[in-house]
Amino acid sequence: MKKRRKQPLTLIEVMIVISIIGLVIGVLSYNMRGSTEKGKKFKTEQAAAKLEDLLYVLLAEGVAKGTDLAKNPRKYLSKSGYMKEKDIDKLLECGDGVRFNVEYTDKDGFIISNPLDDEVQSQSGSHRNSKLAEADTLTLDQDEEKG
Repeated sequence: MKKRRKQPLTLIEVMIVISIIGLVIGVLSYNMRGSTEKGKKFKTEQAAAKLEDLLYVLLAEGVAKGTDLAKNPRKYLSKSGYMKEKDIDKLLECGDGVRFNVEYTDKDGFIISNPLDDEVQSQSGSHRNSKLAEADTLTLDQDEEKG
């Protein structure tokens, strides 16, 4: 019996395999880009909410006025001991690596926003206060119905 020699891959077959691999890599990288953007947005939202909560805790403890906390949150967070020094800088940055804008007004409370994207704000300030106002209104309406 004669042994048949195995034929090597032709140039066309190699080019087809490389094209398929390139196509798969392209699709995966496109999908990863979307996941990365979602991750940045999620990190931004979570960091803003956590920062807001910590600032309200400091405000409730009477550490400083709201306007002072908004001007220099790092100073007051480091003095509080609630967080490690290295974690404070991470908290003050949104998912894009840019530092949050922190504002305080008596009416709206703390407003934490991403300077690159004003659409992403913490569920804070006016939103939280409007929810509290809705709850007060509901309570008043229920009291009037009973009386």
